[in-house]
Amino acid sequence: MGGSTRDRERLSSTAFSVVLCVSACGGARPVAAPSPSSAPGASGSPPAAKPAPPEPAGEKACGALACRAFEQPEDAFRATLRERPLVLAIGEAHALERAADVPTTPRRFSDRLLPIVAQMGASDLVIELLLPDPNCKPKAADVEREQAAVTAPQAPTNQSDYVELGRAAERLGLDVHALKTTCADYDRILADPDAAVLVTLELIRDRTIDVVERLLERRREQGAAPFVVVYGGAMHNDIEPKQGREAFSFGQKLSQRTLGRYVALDLIVPEYIKQNETWQALPWFAHYDAGRFATRAVLFSPEPASFVLVLPRSTSASAPP
Repeated sequence: MGGSTRDRERLSSTAFSVVLCVSACGGARPVAAPSPSSAPGASGSPPAAKPAPPEPAGEKACGALACRAFEQPEDAFRATLRERPLVLAIGEAHALERAADVPTTPRRFSDRLLPIVAQMGASDLVIELLLPDPNCKPKAADVEREQAAVTAPQAPTNQSDYVELGRAAERLGLDVHALKTTCADYDRILADPDAAVLVTLELIRDRTIDVVERLLERRREQGAAPFVVVYGGAMHNDIEPKQGREAFSFGQKLSQRTLGRYVALDLIVPEYIKQNETWQALPWFAHYDAGRFATRAVLFSPEPASFVLVLPRSTSASAPP
């Protein structure tokens, strides 16, 4: 993905992902889309960006925070893309082991929403998988043990779901990229066991910025309008992160880098929502009616260019309380 066959094999077999769910949880020049006069032609160059999606039909107002309900999640998703972002950063609440009968967020995104960004000309998918240097496998294993307390409540399929998402994106023609790490990165994580999780979150932020900035520049040099999709845990994509989380979020930096053509979208599987303080502190939580919207997709916009899409309940899951 995003490299040689050897890189893809390593991603499938040895990738290590630190995934913190929402309930647990420089000098580059700005990039803008090329003007129509500079768009590539039909002589083998990349195609010009496709037109913005039409206004979806059938949406219904549902209250505060610019909340709207849609019969289909595809229509809600298209509503977040009307401004033609150069970077779309998807954040998810990761699957929990006790919700194993519920289709996971990456599976739903892959099946129903990923084809939409592919049709709109998405060039790249960056996945929050830390890909260790082959020389650092023992250190990577040590880091994984340090993160066990955080990842233990999560479904064991989370990492494989990310790999399958990457494969689905490749089949649709996107270039797929993981976050490559070095032995020095693992030394830094292991230097202070008490801070290992925080250091890893900072590493995810830094590596994501590095990869996305490189891709934006590459597409600009090719004369194409870039459209980079980032997929990972919620919190990293925030444009205005909560106090204390600033060091973990790449949203503000990439929004500046794209001159505001950045969209943050959190995808929420309703079966994962819990009645606890962390979830209740989210600005949209009090406005989501699980009973009323069980079969529909609900889209909130807590801040400009920031969206929360609560997906419909799975038909295989039990009814909401």
